[in-house]
Amino acid sequence: ASDPKALRRALRRLELASRRRIRDGLAGDYRSAFRGAGLEIADLRAYAPGDDVRGIDWRASARRSPHLGPVVRRHVEERARTVLFLLDASASMGFGRGGRSVAGYALELLAPLAFAAAATGDRAGLLAFSGETRSLIAPAPGRRAAFRLLREALALEPRGGTDLAAACITAARLLKRRSIVVILSDFDGGPAAEPPAWQPALARLAARHDVIAAALADPHATDVPALGRARWSGLESRAAVLLDARSSAAASAEAERRRKALEPALRAAGAEPLMLEVGDDWLPPLAAIMQRRR
Repeated sequence: ASDPKALRRALRRLELASRRRIRDGLAGDYRSAFRGAGLEIADLRAYAPGDDVRGIDWRASARRSPHLGPVVRRHVEERARTVLFLLDASASMGFGRGGRSVAGYALELLAPLAFAAAATGDRAGLLAFSGETRSLIAPAPGRRAAFRLLREALALEPRGGTDLAAACITAARLLKRRSIVVILSDFDGGPAAEPPAWQPALARLAARHDVIAAALADPHATDVPALGRARWSGLESRAAVLLDARSSAAASAEAERRRKALEPALRAAGAEPLMLEVGDDWLPPLAAIMQRRR
């Protein structure tokens, strides 16, 4: 990451791969999937199932006959929207086999989304985090801004623990108007808890902003090898435990259970979950989400 020539080559590869993905239709789906939140009210119309309840004009609804139901505000969309990427740069994101890590896969998803934002005139920014804020790039428009945040993301070395709650709080403070927030994380780290410790902060963020949570995992992340009596430590906690065949199987089952519980936890917080494993073609599930939102 510290070699400038290697960094330029990696950026070039990301740009070339992103062009193909955007050409595959990502830009059109991206543009139509997110509604702007302009301040100017265009008109009022009757509430319909599926409308955002935050758009209900309660005063205008109270003036109507009760049997007519509530009305919602329709706003004139802002030309440029803000997209903030929350990128997990903790130690567990460095996990991977076969030369592909979760962090590298996150960049494969981040790059075309950043270029799609640039192509549609939106402002793109980056908040990289682990146990603390690692990098913060204010949202800005254009390809130069996209390259800047990708260069920063490429230079980050996965390290430390994870504090997603703090990242959500920082993002909420940074974003003054309704924005698009894309979280790229394995949602790992910290003690197991139900609901997860980050859920309240994510729910507060999703109450004001449009949040897509890309939950990334290595397909082997839930495999805890049975090595006889062996000392095993996590990437983030570094707390060593002694595993035998029985406890290895239990640890694998617990990791799988936590992964399955993640999607409903994200939905409960108001985020749109995108469940992916390293090596998956992420475009079809992302396009399906965007087309559904249209």
